[in-house]
Amino acid sequence: MDKEKSWESWAPEEKRRQRYQWWLNADIKFSHPEAEAKYRERAQRFISAYEVEIPDRVPVSLPVGNWPAYLAGTNLRTVMYDYEKLSAAWKEFYNHFETDLAVTPAMVLPGMVYELLDYKLYAWPGHGLPLSATGIQFVEGEYMKEDEYDLLIKDPSDFWI
Repeated sequence: MDKEKSWESWAPEEKRRQRYQWWLNADIKFSHPEAEAKYRERAQRFISAYEVEIPDRVPVSLPVGNWPAYLAGTNLRTVMYDYEKLSAAWKEFYNHFETDLAVTPAMVLPGMVYELLDYKLYAWPGHGLPLSATGIQFVEGEYMKEDEYDLLIKDPSDFWI
């Protein structure tokens, strides 16, 4: 980063180029040189696509949802509570398909944590949904009444928790 200019004064193009450099030269301890080369190759592939250049091939990032769990022979409920199986399932998926960008299991909620919190905003397999459920459900409720909107606009502090 240019020490003479503050980040806020950089043009959007300068910031984008710097972010690309951080991505390409991330401080990652790779297991072997081939892994580092693959990382840089894949990052450059996305950068080329973002810059509307022609990459060596189309970059692949799959919105896989919870599919890696099922591909590994388990289910959503299991990986929500057994983090070793969660990790193994996603590693197996990415080792098999070799996508260019890894998508984390973001929608795999930490079941034990949510149970300890007695979390009420989501239902998940075994907690408001059947054990065989393949996803989670947001539990909707009426949190503001129709006549409260004008009050909210007038003074939002009455609605702060």
